[in-house]
Amino acid sequence: MEQARRAAMVAAALTATAFNANAQDGDVAAGRTFARDTKGMTATALRVFLTTSHTKMPNLILTPEDTTDVIAYILSLREHR
Repeated sequence: MEQARRAAMVAAALTATAFNANAQDGDVAAGRTFARDTKGMTATALRVFLTTSHTKMPNLILTPEDTTDVIAYILSLREHR
């Protein structure tokens, strides 16, 4: 239960830092559909993304366990269509 809560908090933090004010004008439903249908989003791809520096985004420092939890959460979103 604690891991699920922590993963949700980290995912929320990732979401909050990934979008700026202009992104709020986007279509949430279209974004959800795109995210669920993206075939290349594997655990390996997510791990690389989460552990690579991005010049225009804050560098998040996640423990290996938090990274694994966030990846599991993101991939679970595909299952809830």
